[in-house]
Amino acid sequence: MAGAPTPVLILEAFASGAGSTYVTSPIPQASQQPNPRASYTDGFPPQTVGATGTPPDVRDVNGVLKDLSSNIVALTAGQFNQFNAAVATQNGGYAVGAIVVAADGSGWWVNLVNANTNNPDIAAAGSGWVPLDQYGVAAIAGLTNANVTLTAPQAGKDIVTLAGALTGNVQIIFPPWKSVWLVANNTTGSFTVTCKTALGSGIIVPQGVTTMLYGDGANIDLVGSGISANVGAVANTLALRDSSAGLTAASFNVSSDSGLKYSIEPIEGALDRLDWWRGVTYRLKAGGELRSGVIAQDFAKARPEGVRKGKDDYLTVDPMAVIAELAAALREERDARRMLEIRVARLERG
Repeated sequence: MAGAPTPVLILEAFASGAGSTYVTSPIPQASQQPNPRASYTDGFPPQTVGATGTPPDVRDVNGVLKDLSSNIVALTAGQFNQFNAAVATQNGGYAVGAIVVAADGSGWWVNLVNANTNNPDIAAAGSGWVPLDQYGVAAIAGLTNANVTLTAPQAGKDIVTLAGALTGNVQIIFPPWKSVWLVANNTTGSFTVTCKTALGSGIIVPQGVTTMLYGDGANIDLVGSGISANVGAVANTLALRDSSAGLTAASFNVSSDSGLKYSIEPIEGALDRLDWWRGVTYRLKAGGELRSGVIAQDFAKARPEGVRKGKDDYLTVDPMAVIAELAAALREERDARRMLEIRVARLERG
């Protein structure tokens, strides 16, 4: 309660040091009638009530206090409970909003359906439990040509890695959750890996690419319009939707340290080459999304080494090549303007 003194922390269960002959623990669940002993069904029974009754057995009093304080001590120490079949049976299943710890201790499950008796750590992904927050990586190895349906614990991880030598196209079936996953496709072989739900659509994750995916409760799609991947020590890959709704990877260096380069030469004639390419706006054939950029075929005329062909034969442009070409053109335009200003000044001086 706000403003109230901080309660005393219970650091040890009541009667934790009592000998076995002085404490009943655990207290029985079922009725102990006609004996005057406590149980969770009867509490302290009628025989222990009233002036003529038999006083409660001190062993039961110690046992009740021990059981109750043991739970408080555990919660004080940050120990939440895992799914328990006996709890589910006793209470007719877990209620909506119930939270339990994952079996591996890496996070929590939250329940979305009432009277849920499914164990989230072993049940199918559609059991009614969804991950609240779980640490770690789900490593799916040995992929060949068979589809794989992720278990709930696997799909509960935020990071999923895929490995194996593919001999056919493979689908990784995710649960229809509203969630986000980082998927790294480390497979080999000239085949595709599609991440999708059982009944919905999905996304092909290119090999060597780490993709951020999200589930909307029915389908799997990309987070935003792009995804990033780590390719080697000094490179990244930006994967975008191409005109056929596939993924086109455009690689570009993220390190410009001179120690990584040789034969460094300034770009010449960039200003004259500006007529060969241009900045444009356009709409994708798939979806009609409005974007701005350059046309790879045009830019290749000015800076062919800045254009690459992806696995799907679509051309991609290195953004750093565009920046370098524009920087060189601006420098040439500045130098030409300075020379013009010098000549005008000389003419004015006569």
